Amino acid sequence: MITLYHLAISHYSEKVRWALDIKLVPHAREALIPGLHRLQMRRVAGERTAPALVDTATDTRLGESSAILQWLDENYPVPLLYPPDGEARTDVVNKAAYCDENVGGAVAGYSYAHLIDFPKALKARWTTGLSARQRPVLSLMFPIVRPFLRRGFELTPENTARRGNEIHDACDQIERWLMASGTGYLAGGDFTAADLTAASLLGPLLRPEGSPWAATGHAAVIAAAAGFPPPSYVEFRDELMRRTAAQWALGIWRRHRRA
Repeated sequence: MITLYHLAISHYSEKVRWALDIKLVPHAREALIPGLHRLQMRRVAGERTAPALVDTATDTRLGESSAILQWLDENYPVPLLYPPDGEARTDVVNKAAYCDENVGGAVAGYSYAHLIDFPKALKARWTTGLSARQRPVLSLMFPIVRPFLRRGFELTPENTARRGNEIHDACDQIERWLMASGTGYLAGGDFTAADLTAASLLGPLLRPEGSPWAATGHAAVIAAAAGFPPPSYVEFRDELMRRTAAQWALGIWRRHRRA
């Protein structure tokens, strides 16, 4: 039995959910309470961050999204997300790793830097995917956990500006890869873990339809009523949406996630 321990609003968790769904892997999902998830992650996979995958049939415990994708490819190879071997595989691994390092953290930090000042919007986002039993726990712990978020992500104006620049730098790199490949994909002519990683990690800013961050979702409606997003966030997102990398990523969502 495979169980995915995940945060509904985590783009790294979405990366693994996407892989599980595209491979039609039978599994259960256990949503975690944001802020409290680190305690459970240590018990489940010896990690501090979500997601984690546990396969009791093989006694497998994995707690890093790219490691999970590679394990899934080895055990559920249809469709393959990594070429079998050689330079093509190395290329996909390296491009996915670049996105993990340069897109994932920057997007999370930039988003939380704005959400942190809108408690109702943040709480609504964190409530996404939680059960009726979990929601009261989040409400109780929210005033305690929120300050840790500011410190944990080092949410300062300087870091927010830096992360915005990092996101644009990563989009520059994605656009160079697209130009070099000429196929509409980042590595070769097929959809791979590189495309999945880039598109999923940009998700919170792009807000694709049907995603946990969609503009029409329940959390987004509550956030809008609370005044989120602020003008600075809207301006940044509008600028991002004009980029080739952003429109490409939305196309990947439409063709390979929501089809």
